[in-house]
Amino acid sequence: MTPLVDEQPTKAAVFTMAREILEASGIDSSHARFEQITGGVSSSTHAAHLPQGGVVIKQALEQLNVAEEWKANPTRVVAEAEGLTWFNALTPEYVPRPIAVVEPLFGLVLPMAPRPSPDMRTVLLDNPESFNPKWPALLGEILAIWHGADYRPALGTALDDTSRLIDLRINPFYLDIARKWPQHATRIRQLTEELLGVKSAVVHGDFTPKNVLCLPGGDIWIVDTEVCHIGNPVLDSASMFTHLILKGFHYRHDPDIAQVLRLARKQFLNALPPQSTPESLASHVGVFLAVRVVGRATVPYLSEATQLDVVSMAEALLSGANLEEECQKWLA
Repeated sequence: MTPLVDEQPTKAAVFTMAREILEASGIDSSHARFEQITGGVSSSTHAAHLPQGGVVIKQALEQLNVAEEWKANPTRVVAEAEGLTWFNALTPEYVPRPIAVVEPLFGLVLPMAPRPSPDMRTVLLDNPESFNPKWPALLGEILAIWHGADYRPALGTALDDTSRLIDLRINPFYLDIARKWPQHATRIRQLTEELLGVKSAVVHGDFTPKNVLCLPGGDIWIVDTEVCHIGNPVLDSASMFTHLILKGFHYRHDPDIAQVLRLARKQFLNALPPQSTPESLASHVGVFLAVRVVGRATVPYLSEATQLDVVSMAEALLSGANLEEECQKWLA
């Protein structure tokens, strides 16, 4: 995924929009100091430092901030707010509750995490020694609560809509890989039917390390629920497990960190309930691995040789290989 570098709004323009969203939410911005937050491609995100404390302002983009065409309805901020509110009610200590939704401006105002609160992807890549060994099991336990909750109260809400799943995952991830790898297209289309056909839980939809903030003291916040919907829990399990595999590839020649990641994968899976780990989990992981090395959301930290190994693992999983055996083969 290549970020756009041309024809971007000026800093003054994006700060003006952040101020407008803040004012529309009922918060006085006259003494606010704005700071742009980088890292995501689906939203323009800013921190607003206020006398009474800080908040985060997100504005959903219709054209995601990538070089190729990738559009999604910016009214997804409503579903993102509903998703955060839903998960906050189930696990209030691990999910911030939204402050305001400004739908006409596609804006969302959120509490600001205490600083420093790097995301888990940054911790794993830049400071893996500080990775807290309790986090993988905790993430699995949180998913178990979410996936085990009665989803029926969300029927008829913005969460009862799979358009974001289609726009942000099925079309750009699954079907894109099916086009690139026609030898696996039949299996991938079966997986997309599974994602669209099973509605058994409210799922996060983008449950990855970049959306987990690591707070001072070892606690975590889970954020960025714009793909949240009533759907198939395997999406969350496969998303997180894929990234634990990718980090395992990245550190497979560092025995200490590799061992931490092997244990992390095991603890995460062991904490998940059966509905979150169906037989198709391995194939979904295969798709996500492919997306991250040959698809539209490639990771930048793997060598060319390692990317080829990830491709081999992804193809094996899409061909029916056992997930545990493949992890043992490549990451032992």
